[in-house]
Amino acid sequence: MTRYRSGPLMGVLLALLVVVSLVPAGSAGAAAPQQSAVQQSSAQESAQEDDGVDKADEVYVRENGDAVLVYDQEQSSTEPETQGEFGLDVSSNLAYLLVTQPREGTGDTTGQATLSLTPTEFVGNGSLSARQPALLEEFSMELSGQSTDQNADGTLTVDATVNTAGTGANEAFNSVTTSGEITSTASQFTATGDFDADLQASPMTSATSPSSFSFALSESDGGYTVDVDRNETVFSFGESEWETRESALETLEEQYQLTAEELEGSADITLEEYSYTEVPSPGERSSNQYRLDIAYTVEYADIESQLADAIARNMTNDPDLDLTQQEAEEFATRLEELSINDVSASYDTGPEAVTADFSVDLENYDAALLGFLEVAESADTEGVNSASFQGLDRLRSQIEAQEAANLQQTYTWNGEVTKPSTQSVTLDFDANYETENWQAYISELDTRGIDTPRTEYEFTGTSTGERLNFEGSVTAEGDLFAGMTEQFANATQDDPEAQRALEAFQQSDFQVGRMDVNVNESTVTLEGGAQFENMSAIRDALAESEENFPAGLTSVVAQPEDGETRTYVTVEGAVSSGASESDVRALEYVGDDTTINMAGDWDREFPTLDTENARDYLGIEDESAGDSGSDGDEGTDGDEGTDGTDTAGNDTNATTTGTGPGFGVGLAVVALLVSAVLVARRD
Repeated sequence: MTRYRSGPLMGVLLALLVVVSLVPAGSAGAAAPQQSAVQQSSAQESAQEDDGVDKADEVYVRENGDAVLVYDQEQSSTEPETQGEFGLDVSSNLAYLLVTQPREGTGDTTGQATLSLTPTEFVGNGSLSARQPALLEEFSMELSGQSTDQNADGTLTVDATVNTAGTGANEAFNSVTTSGEITSTASQFTATGDFDADLQASPMTSATSPSSFSFALSESDGGYTVDVDRNETVFSFGESEWETRESALETLEEQYQLTAEELEGSADITLEEYSYTEVPSPGERSSNQYRLDIAYTVEYADIESQLADAIARNMTNDPDLDLTQQEAEEFATRLEELSINDVSASYDTGPEAVTADFSVDLENYDAALLGFLEVAESADTEGVNSASFQGLDRLRSQIEAQEAANLQQTYTWNGEVTKPSTQSVTLDFDANYETENWQAYISELDTRGIDTPRTEYEFTGTSTGERLNFEGSVTAEGDLFAGMTEQFANATQDDPEAQRALEAFQQSDFQVGRMDVNVNESTVTLEGGAQFENMSAIRDALAESEENFPAGLTSVVAQPEDGETRTYVTVEGAVSSGASESDVRALEYVGDDTTINMAGDWDREFPTLDTENARDYLGIEDESAGDSGSDGDEGTDGDEGTDGTDTAGNDTNATTTGTGPGFGVGLAVVALLVSAVLVARRD
């Protein structure tokens, strides 16, 4: 028995998955059938001897030189029984898969998902239900958002109550809260946030020494000022550094002068407050401790200009950068335009509370970023991953569009953990994303030739006391493939095989793909299909680069027969008309044990893809209806190869047993077509 090996082909086609998969996947349950299919293919490959090309079990040769290769796979008695069918037809540019596999275990998790994809639209929706964990008393979540021509926003809320009886999880605190806001424009970035924890008194917390720290960094006239306030315990090994005002000042000068010298500047330290006192040790410690309460200001001078000059010199002398002295100085000047209005943070810890906050305010960072883009474009990319230097024009256009539209984006969050009782903890969290002047931003992007897909999404989750139920939907519209193919091309620019595969995919002109997943208590069912305008482009590219792929392949059909999975691969022009048996035996996919059936020695029909069923599933019309010729495999009677089909091949209820259909090359192709919407996400 021979199995059609799919290893090299799978590698090429899975690379193409990244091109097709542009948006988030549906539910978690959708991954099970896909994983099973890939595992089946890997199992087939590992069992196959690595002799270059898989040999067919049988070959049927037609008078015109076409051939049908037959590969058999025996059923396995150790794996769950799987039912399935698969078909691929190059002439109709269609592929279809239906697999049902029994589940192992209790089957507590159930769900369904439907995903459809075209070059300009993605639609996905699904649901998932799982047993509610015993510790989770209540749960609800909502996530929604949009990015349209008019607006972009998003919200997230999560509420949960957890039973902590016997865990000790709520013995350390009474409550915890956090909040914050981040706002960005094309030239300014601001952020603030805080954290507060109300601790529950205990022997452990009472033994904790309090401490506090704060710093604030600001800029003015090319210099920087740092204000620091510290209150902390000094351990014995550090006493000599802080025990007098003079030693403390000397310690600070050593620390900050070293930093200034490294940046080719200077630092002036002013000690504003100083206190060094002995205090009793907390808890049961026998020795006393010392507390340091100190406040000081550090003023840095000449750092910005000196640093800019040093950067300019280094960039001019860098052999990997093709920059003139003037260009390097212009970049350094852009760096000087970055203004640090405020960078500050503080914390205060004690036996009964912990508090912290931060604040950031940066201005004119766009000038530094645009300068970096210019430097990157001038870099010598030889020996460097070229993907690192791609997309610079797009990023520049996005920054310019933000500036022109005065786009503002704001993120906020609020969270709280409380104890409604001694045996439970409650979490309440919400986050929001809002924009201003989004419509103008999209208009500016369009003016610059940048298409931004329009997306909307909504996910919800609730608890019933026994089950957790989730539902979700995602839609995306626009030129979905353009950005992803560009990124894939950039990332694989140094990989000729991946570039050829991408080019073949683009030439194949993908039309539509769909996948349905259903997970119930006993089975997992995956149904998928896809249509191309020119599937032969992928076929020809693979035949050129993969020795395991027969040139002239026109169809693949897998179905169960007599306790085996039988795969039929039709190859057009395998040999010349009137070829001898020795000519057939010389084919690379025909081995010594292959049974050869020459033209005139056989009279049978072969199964074909049920194209009508595949089109119905995809919701497309048969544009070739009324044309002459068969819709499927050429076929019966080796003498003249008259057009005929095996009606059994059109049975959409065909089943198989064992480790799964021996799809070989067909399985790899379907992995591309129907798994695409399960992988990756769009930015």
